[in-house]
Amino acid sequence: MKILGIDAGNTMIKAVLFDLSGRVLSVAECAGETHQPQEGYAERPVEDIWHGVSQAVSRCLQQAGIGQAR
Repeated sequence: MKILGIDAGNTMIKAVLFDLSGRVLSVAECAGETHQPQEGYAERPVEDIWHGVSQAVSRCLQQAGIGQAR
């Protein structure tokens, strides 16, 4: 069994795969873009976040040699 962590920050979306002892098995990231329509506002379209998360997870699993279906 493995654990997949996802961090969708303001500039980077990261996926990290761990084993149950906490050892990092693989890490992948995807650049994210935050829009500032006006001072004090920060927006990220949900579609962009989902696309970035999907890419980071896919790359992370690929690096670990795990098929996406699993």
